Amino acid sequence: MARKILPLIESGYRLDPSSDLEEFTLAPPAPDQPHLHFRTVRDELARAILFEKGEADVLFNAVSLSKARWFQKQGARTIEAPGHHLSFIGFNLKDSVLSDLSIRKAILHALPLEHWIHHKFFDRVSPLPAMTGSFQPDLSRKWVRNHGSPLRIRFLTTPVREGSELALLVREALAQVGIEVEIVPLESSLFFQKLKRGDFQLFGSRLLRETENDSLADYLLPGRNKNYFSWNPEQLTRSKEASLTWAKVEKPVLEQLPFIPLFTWKHGLILSKRIRSENNPPRIAEDSFRFLSTLRLD
Repeated sequence: MARKILPLIESGYRLDPSSDLEEFTLAPPAPDQPHLHFRTVRDELARAILFEKGEADVLFNAVSLSKARWFQKQGARTIEAPGHHLSFIGFNLKDSVLSDLSIRKAILHALPLEHWIHHKFFDRVSPLPAMTGSFQPDLSRKWVRNHGSPLRIRFLTTPVREGSELALLVREALAQVGIEVEIVPLESSLFFQKLKRGDFQLFGSRLLRETENDSLADYLLPGRNKNYFSWNPEQLTRSKEASLTWAKVEKPVLEQLPFIPLFTWKHGLILSKRIRSENNPPRIAEDSFRFLSTLRLD
């Protein structure tokens, strides 16, 4: 948030030093410019309800793909932001079954990603070039047979539509290669509690990358608060880098599979119908909120 509002402050907007950073207002440098009120609402459904009730005029990176599409159908406009969401399936590498790389590869090669992108998500998401040709179900069946005993895996998800749909797609795909999946839906707070405790086998989630160079260190380095996979990659640990980009980690991720990257989709700001602008809203530039000072309410 700080790097996004800094250009506004540099252009003359004023922030009360005693402000609560969860909710604050920036006062404009000129009387014909808008006051900008910022509020952090951590629950996705609550954000969507506030927007629908007219208590918020701009949502930033705040709702899932299905909710964003729904608001667009109601007449809301979207401004594209830098970065994107990376949807993925994560593994618990301490699990007795999923610690076996061949089983993780069997799961990877059982997923018909290109079919999902075209026929389930209707090309609203983008494929990852590195995953082209990853669907090899015969190879998956071979590794599952080599495992010997029946494979039954729990898939942890939330009630959010994308999460539930992904879980169903995974269950259907893995059934075709001999892996039985039990879907365990949980409210978001319980979902993340289980991830932090390591009480899971598979889970579906997404990484929010606000710029193409955003660090993935929290998700991948040992001891970080979002490394739910218990991954301890020697080549990353040795470098002790705090700024790991996807370009740097893609190769070791695809070799060791702490998670399976599925597809990406863009995010941005959703604008209420009350916002007017002489021209179409510009694309967010400089990864900042500077352009907010140009918008007007009816």
